[in-house]
Amino acid sequence: MTDISHIFKGTQIALPGSAALRLNASIWVIDEKLYENRVDGVREPTSDPDEQPSGWEAKYLCHNYHSYNQAFMRVYCQGPDEGTEFLLPEVRAQQANPHFEKQEAKARRKFREGGCKSVPSLLGYSQSVQGEHGPVPGGYITYLVWEKVRGQVLTPELFWSFERPKRDLVRRKFRAAYEEMSSFGWGPGGEDITKIIWAKESADLWISGFRGSYPTDEKWEDCILAYYHLIKPPASGVCENLDEWEW
Repeated sequence: MTDISHIFKGTQIALPGSAALRLNASIWVIDEKLYENRVDGVREPTSDPDEQPSGWEAKYLCHNYHSYNQAFMRVYCQGPDEGTEFLLPEVRAQQANPHFEKQEAKARRKFREGGCKSVPSLLGYSQSVQGEHGPVPGGYITYLVWEKVRGQVLTPELFWSFERPKRDLVRRKFRAAYEEMSSFGWGPGGEDITKIIWAKESADLWISGFRGSYPTDEKWEDCILAYYHLIKPPASGVCENLDEWEW
């Protein structure tokens, strides 16, 4: 599989199909890099499968080679520990962790398997290992492609420009989406209104932003609206009685 250092505008990435996820094999063409980060992980061997090795992650805007439909792609790739980048491949290969899988991948697979409608649909997935010329030969590399849904990302300014009936509608739609999402045992990383995508014409709503996904069995409480800035505390300060907040 192609590692992050070899992904450029126009690069074509072929992902396998999956019967379990009901995904066909697909080819995705990179249009734009949206960001790239290095992650410094644990250096010592560990039995904890969630302990992340060092690596890179990058997000791209892409399109399907055949349909031209746009989507987002995130790539997670193991990288050599700091200070070992220029060692021989066979030395870097000793750091390889072929089995590490990001929480985001686990969450998106779960949503896809269960047919969750409140999050953008997973369109492509691959959990593989790097070849002999990769940054860490034999290390993990994960590809995730998900739907670029119609609509716009909510911001505090946009949401609070709505009249009260429309804000109430958004909150009802958000609660329904949140309850469906959390019924699959996963939540997005970090509560914020910008995790919400709102399509004003159809009044559809999705929850996005699963880069920092976490397992959860959380049940709905109205205080979740406060976490996502969908209600405002009174001018006198934060109050536990949500009836006194601005809705």
